[in-house]
Formats: sequence, structure tokens, C-alpha cells
Amino acid sequence: MNNFFKYFKQTKAVYIILLSVIVNGIGGLINQFITLILKNDLNISNVYVSVIVSITLAAAMLGTLIGGKLTDKYNPKKIKLISTTSFGIMNIIIAFIGAKIEIVPLLIISSFIIGFAGATNSLLILIHAKKEDRKNAFSLVYVAINVAAAISPIIAAYVYKTLGFFMLFFIDGITTLISAALIFTLPNKELKEKKETKKVKQSIIKIFKENKTILLTQITISLYFIAFSQIKAVLPFQTSEIFKNNYAEIFAIMLSINGIMCMIIPPFISVYLKKISSKNMLILNGFLYIVGFFMYSLTKNQYVFYIATAIWTLGEIAGAIEFEVYIAENSPVSHKGQILSFNPIMRKVGQMLGILLGGILSQTFKTNYIIIWGIIVLFPFLGTILIRLSHKNKIV
Repeated sequence: MNNFFKYFKQTKAVYIILLSVIVNGIGGLINQFITLILKNDLNISNVYVSVIVSITLAAAMLGTLIGGKLTDKYNPKKIKLISTTSFGIMNIIIAFIGAKIEIVPLLIISSFIIGFAGATNSLLILIHAKKEDRKNAFSLVYVAINVAAAISPIIAAYVYKTLGFFMLFFIDGITTLISAALIFTLPNKELKEKKETKKVKQSIIKIFKENKTILLTQITISLYFIAFSQIKAVLPFQTSEIFKNNYAEIFAIMLSINGIMCMIIPPFISVYLKKISSKNMLILNGFLYIVGFFMYSLTKNQYVFYIATAIWTLGEIAGAIEFEVYIAENSPVSHKGQILSFNPIMRKVGQMLGILLGGILSQTFKTNYIIIWGIIVLFPFLGTILIRLSHKNKIV
């Protein structure tokens, strides 16, 4: 019980950040329905919808890279305030413009602007959490994100269906501004290690070349996400093929298992596995991905599918908590913002490659799932090797 008390014993600032994450996440309604908005409200063809969504994702990634560089130069609180406030205001403006083709450039610009805040939550946690409590604080942020992710689609569906376009954007804008107001109340602090370190003038490319720990770990994020992304590719295809008429219900149960575990399990992992090093937790992440995803190739039993889902979900939770901590602890203070900004980008890269690979494998090997999943789990296997290699190059 004392361990759980310590887990939740965070600074007031950390809980303000958590509340901001939850408010922003629950109110993030647009992201849930952006494809439907473009197709149904703006009457754009499927091809152009895909192009626009891809451009908004690219704009967000570019914003994240620039934002990471700015957070190393300026206080991340200021960057987050400017980014989220601008994003909130733009959504309110779009609400008043209405469902017109003119909002498309604004959607792209707003994606670019919110991208600037990409690495700020991680940096704010590093600043405001006590050093010995940082891992628990990152775990709480992960729980907060998953709580918001579970609630937001339900609210978004209700608002979109009953209240329409205007309220969808207006509520998103208002909740974003509330989230920014919470961040505004944080004390103006900088990372303690930053004050004690001389400013280093190096390019991010040189940092990656010299610090193999960071480079290999970032690559591992993509490799793991190639496997993880199969919940949007091979897994729904396979579930549909095996379970026929019951596939929607069974697939929904698997997603529910994943969602519920991601909200409940993180505190237990942080408390009871805290003595395990970040390196070993990341290797465990890869191992559980290998076991969990490959199990899908060995059975047609729905209950084994549920067990497999639970296994790889444990891996997801272990990795989600540890990647941020591992990279933050092994990156130079002068470039933490830029390096942490690569985390969401590498996830997106892995996800895009994974979905593409899943489609190709499903088309090529049809129902030969041993080959399909055998190829897929090679990626997390390679990731575990890279984590071991990265430890040999660890920065102190």
C-alpha cells in the first residue's frame, strides 16, 4: 500500500499537467471525425480526403520537429501555451466559418501549430516531477491519455451526430483553451540539469551519430510500432476471415481488453516492476509483442485471441512508460526537446510502414498466418537486439 501511495505522491504541478492532458484529450473531438467531416460535410472525394489527412499528418510532424528545437531554446511552458492557445482559437474560428472548403488550409495550419506542443508534456514532467518520481509521473500521463482516449470518441460521436459541425469545433477549441489555462498556472521553471550544463552547439544529426543509445532506441520505437499497428491491418482482416459473422463483436472485445488494461495496469507495473531497468523493460516489451502477436497464427479460438491481446497489451504498457524515461535519461540536456520530439514521429513512421506491410502480407499470403505473423514479429525481435546494443553505448 505504501508503494501505491508513493506512486500517486506527485507534485501539484504534475497533477495540473495530468488534468490538462485529460481535458485536452477528452475535448479533442475533431481528430476522431476528421475523415467523416471532410467526406460528408465538405463533400470531398475519398482520394482527396486521404491526401488532405496525409498532409495534416505531415504538417503535424514538421511542427513537432520545429517545436522540439524551440523547447530546447525556450521554456517548454511558453511553447505549449502559444501552440495550444493558437490551436484552440483556430478551431473556434473554423466553427464560425462553417463546413466550407475554405477551412481545409486552416486545418492543415492548425495541425502544424499543435505539432509544436509534441514534446512539451514530456519536458514539463521532467521539469516538475521529482527525479525519483519521474517514471511514475510518465506512467500517470499514459493512464491520463488512455482515459481521455476511451471517453473522447463517445463524446465526439454524440456531438457530431446531434449538435453538428459547429459545436464539434467549438467544444474542441474551448477545451483546448481550458487545457492551456491550466498550463498557464504552472510555475516558471527550467529543467534543473539544464541550468547545470553548458550550452552545447551541435546539430541533432551529430547527436544521433555520437549517441548510439538514442539513435538505436528511436529506431526500435518504429520497429515495435510496425507490429503494434497490425491492430489496424492484419488483425481485423484475420478476425473477419476466421470468425465470420461474429468478428465485429470479437474484435471489439479485443480492443476493450486493450483499453481497459491500459487504464488499470500501469500503476501495478510501475510499483511492482520498478526495480527492473528501463533497458530490460523495453526488451520485455519486444518479447511480449513477439509472443502475443505470434499467438494469433496458432489458433482459431476466440479466447486464445483474448489472451494474446492481453499479452501484447502488457508489452505496450511496459514500452509506453519506459521509452520516454529511457530516451529522456540518455539524451543530452541541450537537445532533450528535439530528441523527445522524435518519439511521436517514429511511432507514426512505424505505424504507416506497419499498415502498409500488413496489407501487402495479407494480399500476398492470404490466410497463411504463420508466415504473416512470423514476418511481423521479426521487427520487435530486431528491436530487442537494438536495445541490447544501445545499452553497450549507454551515455552516463
